[in-house]
Amino acid sequence: MRIKYPFKYTQDFYYNFKRIAKKDRRLIISIEKVLKTLSIEPFSKSLRTHYVEVSSLGKVYSSRVNGDIRILWIIDNQGTILILRVGSHSGSSKVYR
Repeated sequence: MRIKYPFKYTQDFYYNFKRIAKKDRRLIISIEKVLKTLSIEPFSKSLRTHYVEVSSLGKVYSSRVNGDIRILWIIDNQGTILILRVGSHSGSSKVYR
């Protein structure tokens, strides 16, 4: 039996998600797929999850949506995944800022 991890979302995530959704509607489907996988298996090979150091957030996990888009998250003591941000490596909406 697979354990499902509940999510909590930050305001940063909602803001970033809305900006991305305006630019590319198809990307919404990809993000939703990654979130579904993340809730079942956060360290799935398909997500390429790894630790990153972000100056404003500290050490967090980064999971891949596509070639340029990443989701940043942490897991708390209760087993809840806190989705921090979604964004790209490049451009004005860099996720690792």
